Amino acid sequence: MTIPNLSAACIPFLQAVAFICACLNMLAAGSVFLFGLYSFYFTHHLGYTQVQISTTIALGEAGMYGVGPICGFMADRVGPRLTSLIAGFLFIFGYCLLSLSYSTGVERVKQGQSPTHFLLMALCLGLVGAGCSASYMAAYTAVAKNSKQIRGIAIAILTLISQQFFMIKIKEQLSIWQETLELDVARFLFFLGIAGGLINGLAAFGLKIVPEPRTIYLGQDVQFTQDVEVVQTSSSYNSQQSGPIRHNRDERTPLLQDDQIQDISTNAHSSPNHIRRHEVIAVSGKDFFLDKDAQAFFATKMFFSGVGLMIIYSITAMVDAVARSELSYPSPTSHTRIADDKSPIASIRAANVALISISSYIGRMISVFGSDIAIRRYGAHRIYFIPAATVVMALAQIVGMFASLNWFYLCSILAGLAYGGFFGVANTIVAELWGTEVCGQNW
Repeated sequence: MTIPNLSAACIPFLQAVAFICACLNMLAAGSVFLFGLYSFYFTHHLGYTQVQISTTIALGEAGMYGVGPICGFMADRVGPRLTSLIAGFLFIFGYCLLSLSYSTGVERVKQGQSPTHFLLMALCLGLVGAGCSASYMAAYTAVAKNSKQIRGIAIAILTLISQQFFMIKIKEQLSIWQETLELDVARFLFFLGIAGGLINGLAAFGLKIVPEPRTIYLGQDVQFTQDVEVVQTSSSYNSQQSGPIRHNRDERTPLLQDDQIQDISTNAHSSPNHIRRHEVIAVSGKDFFLDKDAQAFFATKMFFSGVGLMIIYSITAMVDAVARSELSYPSPTSHTRIADDKSPIASIRAANVALISISSYIGRMISVFGSDIAIRRYGAHRIYFIPAATVVMALAQIVGMFASLNWFYLCSILAGLAYGGFFGVANTIVAELWGTEVCGQNW
């Protein structure tokens, strides 16, 4: 017979609330990908050069990725609620200051004065990047620690939500290229700041680490709680070696000896309601950096993301280069000329960007659901999907080197599939190999 904990009835509701809040947080974190929408106006209205735009982007990404370990450490130690609240303040301050600096710069240009210095804009974007990182880590750690059975799918849903802005970017970019839309950048940035602040502020109330329900088994003379199998090292997935089973002793049975616990455990395994849970000892800090598996994973992630982002961020330039060589298409002299282009090249650019985004969605779904099915049915591990994604990315590079303009779509599709497939399982692998307790700072 089993007696559920009295608070167990509230746990599914609290987990659902935490997941919804995490989805909202991830939606706010994805707003950083919208920079491509208004970067054109920085050039057109403020007169920034391409070098200044690239510097602004670089400092913004430095703010996002540079504070990532700090945000992850904070989410692990103080919890996702405070991390989300800090992210809300960073969103409001960063976006509103960016909006004010942009509008001030436009007015100064109209008066014949120099615009706002691009380093100030870069600093504002860096604050936004830090807010996005904090919002992401708050959502990621909450879901990784709350979702035990469907962790891969839950984390993948979060990542897909953060990529929703890619679809918005495609739609808006198509309208901009067709000159049917004039974006009010100042109000748009102000809206992003207020929306991001409100989302993270509200999520701070619901992003809770919900404890697992405990089930107490009653025998004739003794009681015990569910057992926990502790995996000694992160590399045990490869060596198939695990540590001894550790049994949690309930406070109602303080005098049970080890042999008694073993007998109880044997009887409990025959219960249809018995829950067997595998936990990995958390590896972080110096031990994480010295772990050979972590070093190999980090190197793979670094090289893979570098190649993937190189193709994703340069896809329009690659299309222009192929078009100039095949169609004698004139080299653009300014960003404005690219945006105002009426030739079919504009639609080809947009189609390639759309294919990368859509195929990235598909790649994530394939890797997430495919890895879960492989784990449940065949006992495989999620890490097996990384070599497959690497092969697909290599094919994308080969196609990009030799493909004509009509076949260049294949390069975009393969790059999106590989990039989405890799990052669909990468963050889940970190949580499963090196422990959910420190998954934020490790990721």
